[in-house]
Amino acid sequence: MDDQERAQEIALLTEQLADARARQAAIASEMKALGEWVRPVREAFGNPFFYSGGSERPERAGKTAAEYTGPASHDVVHQLAGSTLQRWLDVAREVKALEQQLRVATDAD
Repeated sequence: MDDQERAQEIALLTEQLADARARQAAIASEMKALGEWVRPVREAFGNPFFYSGGSERPERAGKTAAEYTGPASHDVVHQLAGSTLQRWLDVAREVKALEQQLRVATDAD
C-alpha cells in the first residue's frame, strides 16, 4: 500500500471512528434517559431485589424479603432497555475494532 492509499485508509477509519463514537454517545444518552424510568417502573411493578436483615438498616426497610415482588419489574426494564443496551454493546465493539484498525494503519511507518 502506498502512502496515498494509507492516508486515505486512515482518513476513512478516522471518519468511521468519529461516527461510531457519536452513535455511542447518543445511545449512552438514551440509556441515561431510560434510567430515569427505573424508579417509576419499580413503583408500578414491584421491587426485584431484597436484603436479608433489612430492618437493621433504615435505608433498607422497604427492601426486605417481605417486600420482594419477583422479577416483574426486571422484565419491564429489560423490555424497555434491552435493545438499547444491545445497540450500545454492538457500537462499543465497533469502536474497539476501528481503534485497533486505526492503530495498525498509523503504526505502519
